[in-house]
Amino acid sequence: MKKQSAVIAAALICLCMTGCSGRDQLTKQKDDIPTFPAETGQIRMTEEAAAGQTEAVTALTGTDIIHTEAASVTSRTVSVTEAAETAAPAQTKEDNAGTPASREINSLYGKWETVSFKKSTGESTAYDLSDDVHRSYYVGLDLRSSGQSELTVGTAAFPATIAVNGNTLSVWKVNSNSGSMNFQVSDDKTRMTVVLMDGRITATLKPVRTDFSIKPYQNSAKEPDCPFSASDLTGEWAMPGTFGTRNNSIHVSADGSVILRYAAGGSRRGKIQIDREDQPDGTCSYLYALCDDTGTSWMRFPCAAVSADHLYSEQDGAEYVRLTLADIAVGKMNSLTFLMSCMNGGGGDLEIDRENTVTAGNQNAVYALVTDERFSINSFGKAALERLLEETASGDERKHWADMIDYSFLEQDGQTYVRINETHGHYIFDTEHGVTVKDQTETSFTAATNASNQMYGRGSAHFVFDGTNWTIESYEFN
Repeated sequence: MKKQSAVIAAALICLCMTGCSGRDQLTKQKDDIPTFPAETGQIRMTEEAAAGQTEAVTALTGTDIIHTEAASVTSRTVSVTEAAETAAPAQTKEDNAGTPASREINSLYGKWETVSFKKSTGESTAYDLSDDVHRSYYVGLDLRSSGQSELTVGTAAFPATIAVNGNTLSVWKVNSNSGSMNFQVSDDKTRMTVVLMDGRITATLKPVRTDFSIKPYQNSAKEPDCPFSASDLTGEWAMPGTFGTRNNSIHVSADGSVILRYAAGGSRRGKIQIDREDQPDGTCSYLYALCDDTGTSWMRFPCAAVSADHLYSEQDGAEYVRLTLADIAVGKMNSLTFLMSCMNGGGGDLEIDRENTVTAGNQNAVYALVTDERFSINSFGKAALERLLEETASGDERKHWADMIDYSFLEQDGQTYVRINETHGHYIFDTEHGVTVKDQTETSFTAATNASNQMYGRGSAHFVFDGTNWTIESYEFN
């Protein structure tokens, strides 16, 4: 039995030496492969360590299992995969740590990057990162623990998650539905390949000693910080005009949401984003873009060099002027004064034809034809007044004055008439010297006229943002 064991041991030594020699020769034919010191893929066993083994070593060769006793060997080199397949006689607690899958992932930790690629025609080409096309094929991996991995494609880097199944490393971009990139890992863990461009390109990756060679190109490809933001436009904007002019207006919230209010009624909601356009001379320009939820713009304004009080539409050059809360208060107070005067029983400030009248109702109320075109869209009528009231007041004040519009105006034969036989006084906001704004919040403020009306005193109003527009919720005079 001893003689038979000795023969088998001698055969194994012969086989090991022959195998190692063949492996060394194959390694010489490979390119030099940069690796981490802790991941050299080789474990050297000294003579003392080999001599210290007293238990049987099980070696797997194909499907044959050969049992042999320990032999005295001066030194030999065993690959990591061989060491994993060889039953060690005395394993430590650390040797057994983790599952096989976790140990596979751990062995790949570190940085990998593309060193060459092969076309579908079979031609292999080394990477030249100074070539724009080659950079677009670049793939880099930074494999780390605790889910902190990163995938680089071209010059863009993305956080990633990873998983290993056999010799396949799967990499997913975080928060993406693009599916996984699958890398085939060589048995000796010294290289990976990945198929790109629908199979037209196969890239080869190897470990990196320091940092990615794509780094300088990533820095140069990084876009300069944009000096503009949606918050630049926070506030109210309107097309300029005299009192009574029907114009579009825009409200921009601090979070970048926007409401475009149309003069004819109705509104459009969206968000503001900054669009960048690269110019042929290498410079770039920026635009404030009013967009829908998909990012499609429906109005754009070129960004100014500094925070501007005027915007000019890219489409037609239409001007929008920034409004302060004081501007808003004056406009709303003037509109409410106009509405009250129209319904004072004498026609107020309306342009009317007193020679063209009708009588209606049980009280024989007298109405004069309205010829005023202010605040009109297509023609002046109750609809125009109701639209003006909707823009001006809210809550109980809107309800009260809506009832007064019904009481004071008559529409007959396509014409609008105003009641003129019950004249009475009305409040007047004296805004000639402006207003003072106070108690300002994101959705409300109070404004008081600086001048005092001789009959009614100084007027003040509380304004609220109703989700679309600033309106007068209440007012008083003292």
